[in-house]
Amino acid sequence: MQTAGRIADVADLTVESVVLLREIVNRAGQLRALHKRVQLAADFDISPRWTSHIESDEDVEARVAPLVDRVIAAGADALFVGHGASTCNAIHHLWRRCAPERIGEHAPGWNCGLTTFRCGTQVEMLRHLDTEHLPDDAVTPNAKSRAQELAES
Repeated sequence: MQTAGRIADVADLTVESVVLLREIVNRAGQLRALHKRVQLAADFDISPRWTSHIESDEDVEARVAPLVDRVIAAGADALFVGHGASTCNAIHHLWRRCAPERIGEHAPGWNCGLTTFRCGTQVEMLRHLDTEHLPDDAVTPNAKSRAQELAES
């Protein structure tokens, strides 16, 4: 939500909090207080955003697939901003349509990496984990710098 909020400030957009992507905040009041551009329905329920078990990649893809499919069917433009599991498995779901041979491919999950698809009658990946918009020292997989991660892999 923090990343989406920054993008929304620059682009003058509103962020829609989507249950299927989940968020690491446990109260709706926290979302409203922390992220001014997030619109929540009056009856917003945060409880479906949590699970008591660790999800497998298959579980996460099954969770995000309906959202991806709904956006494609609507012909809408969308920017999914989320944590690694949700965004990576949304990408995997799109790869099933355009590049099934890439499923299972490992790539470092750089913070703020952009992956873009054009979705129409066919799905086409335009870029994957692009970080050109960031200074090199800001590209991390969370705990390490990009240089450290690449040296170890």
